[in-house]
Amino acid sequence: MKQGSTEDSSEPLLSYFKQLFPLNSEEQELVKAKFYPRLYRKRQLVLQEGDVCTGFNFAVRGCLSDAQ
Repeated sequence: MKQGSTEDSSEPLLSYFKQLFPLNSEEQELVKAKFYPRLYRKRQLVLQEGDVCTGFNFAVRGCLSDAQ
């Protein structure tokens, strides 16, 4: 994802949430404040064995798979 404003980077996630349930402006601002974009390179591990997962991932483009 391109480096840009928080509003631009949170739009795909907000659109997805809006398909499932309505969000008021306060909730939308909370999403913008709590979620941030992260770019992964091809074959980069999101979580390694033994690490504790402390967040969520939402793929805007591409896919995530488990390493075999």
